[in-house]
Amino acid sequence: MFAGVMFAIGVILGGYWRSLSPADFLEWFSRNNVFIMRAIPFVALPTFIGLGGSLWLGWNSGRGFSLKPIFLKPYLL
Repeated sequence: MFAGVMFAIGVILGGYWRSLSPADFLEWFSRNNVFIMRAIPFVALPTFIGLGGSLWLGWNSGRGFSLKPIFLKPYLL
């Protein structure tokens, strides 16, 4: 969900933001910061629920939970 939200922000607002000068961008962002801050819980809450669920399933799988595959994976690619 988080990746989808970031993609939508990039598609919808990315071009507009790039067309603004740095001062105009900062002014736009300060005016609309309230709307952005209100949207964060709707994205963060499902992210933390998914993270908690995956950790819970990993610890309760019977095989034990190890962070080793997470750290080894980039080196194996």
